[in-house]
Formats: sequence, structure tokens, C-alpha cells
Amino acid sequence: MKKGKAALKTQQRLDNIQRKVQAWLKKEYHLSDKPLVELKASFGDDLKHYFTIDCNIGDNTTFKYISIVKELLDHSVDKGWLEKTQSLNTNALTKTRIGKCCL
Repeated sequence: MKKGKAALKTQQRLDNIQRKVQAWLKKEYHLSDKPLVELKASFGDDLKHYFTIDCNIGDNTTFKYISIVKELLDHSVDKGWLEKTQSLNTNALTKTRIGKCCL
């Protein structure tokens, strides 16, 4: 494996997720960006629905994308950019919940 190849793939994956979340924001709110504190509690369910229905993404990939988004939001909470009470509803992002909704 070439040096830096894993980091490049990770960056490409994050860029891809960013584009998809921005597309969802445009569809849902008619905006290209929105402050985290203004997101609804149903954000997780809405994003999952967008990935699976509108983007026709499979369940496993949807779960991976949402896991990464949740990780980024948890990082925002850790950094103090977002309050825990304003964070993503974690119930909407559990694999069990996604499995029940999508299978």
C-alpha cells in the first residue's frame, strides 16, 4: 500500500458523504448549509430516508454513512460546538432501528 493512500480514501469518503448531506439539505431546507443547532431531532431518520429512498443506497452503506455523520456530530459535542441536548437523536442511528426501518 502506498503511503497516504488510506488517508486519501478516507478523505474521498468524507467528501462523498458531505456532498450527499448537502444535497439532502438542499432538498429538505432549500439551503446548502445549515447550523447544527437548527437541525430537527428527526434529522437521523430524515437523512436515513433520503439515503435509502432518494439516493437508492443500500442498507449497509446507509448505516456506514450515518455512523460517520454521527461520529462527526459526537466530535462536535466533544469540542463544544454543539450541546449534547442538541445532538443527533442516537436512537435514530442505531443499527437495530435502521434494520427495522429498512428490512
